[in-house]
Amino acid sequence: MIDIEYRNYLNKILKEYYSIHLNPEHNISKEDLKKYIEKYLSTNNVTNNYEFRFFILHVLKKLNGNLDNHTCLECRYSLPLPFDLKFLKDGFYVISSDDEEIRYSKLDSINGIDISDICKTMEKITSYETIYWLYLKEQYQLKDMYFLKMLPEIGKDTTDFIYSFLKDGKVIERVFNKNSVKLLNKNSFENNATYKILENKVIYRLNSCSKDEKYEFKEKIDNSCKELKNILKNGDINDFILDLRGNSGGTDRILGSLYSLFDEYIDKLNFKVLVDRETFSCGTIVLRYLLEKGNIIVIGEGIGEPFNDFGNYNNIVDLGDVFKFHVSNKYYCFNDNHLVCTSDKIVYNSLSDEQKQPMNFVPNIIVTESIDDIKKQKDVVLETSLML
Repeated sequence: MIDIEYRNYLNKILKEYYSIHLNPEHNISKEDLKKYIEKYLSTNNVTNNYEFRFFILHVLKKLNGNLDNHTCLECRYSLPLPFDLKFLKDGFYVISSDDEEIRYSKLDSINGIDISDICKTMEKITSYETIYWLYLKEQYQLKDMYFLKMLPEIGKDTTDFIYSFLKDGKVIERVFNKNSVKLLNKNSFENNATYKILENKVIYRLNSCSKDEKYEFKEKIDNSCKELKNILKNGDINDFILDLRGNSGGTDRILGSLYSLFDEYIDKLNFKVLVDRETFSCGTIVLRYLLEKGNIIVIGEGIGEPFNDFGNYNNIVDLGDVFKFHVSNKYYCFNDNHLVCTSDKIVYNSLSDEQKQPMNFVPNIIVTESIDDIKKQKDVVLETSLML
């Protein structure tokens, strides 16, 4: 059963999706999706926001397949807990927290439910194109009590969340509730569009391409590139290290001066690019631009999306006070080593079958960090680039 309010939301989502998306049936036919929805609703209720979110995430998983992370349901509410998680080799670790006892511990269970079991449920409702994007989403979801209340094994009426952590052979428990909510005070963009010089190497950080005027990134990028061009004229620099870690998007329209610098020096310097699971959307466009221009070395872990995929979600559909729906309206791919970006269905339909399949990118040198690296505040990815 589905309440009329949520039925209307569903109809609005599907109407917008089928009218905007370049290939709305790229993963499932309209008829098969209809059958899937009917089967789901025959055995599940959708009568509140938690059940609606759980339902729509199932639907989007069917629609998106492994070619679309941008078509998504955004929830305006969250209940974030006062720590940060990161998936490392064998699980999720607390990488920052004011609680020293749980800092650097491994998350073991929530309300007695093993984390691996919770992750199995989350994987079924999470649209992801690379495993690294799934890790990233789970890192946030496992510390958001509002998200967790949506999961059947947790339940919408849950008020206390008992987290069990493992550290040095000990089990540490913490009980969290709505009074525990805290946004960690960290401005990850404060050093965006800045650079430093180590001996004969430039290290340039670009961890956002946001066009939001409050950040003034375009001005910072333009000014930093102007300074760098004067420095590079002296001929004392051999390496240019571009740090794209954490760059999950924005627009490359603000990158004109940086692209100009790349074009001028791509054949004169050794270019190295640092990436991670958060390198996504416009972050990958910058990476693709450099790959197209010249011979570069990419260092880090896998990125958040493949090179051939749907993107750009400026189309926003309001669904009441709680949810917003975003629809991808562009397609990005390589054509004869040149990046194609199109919102034209005729152009999209002219692409080859190969160009409509995800092209997973693997860095030239794979470097992953450990919990010991994080404890010691070692940047093993940057250190590797400096040794090359």
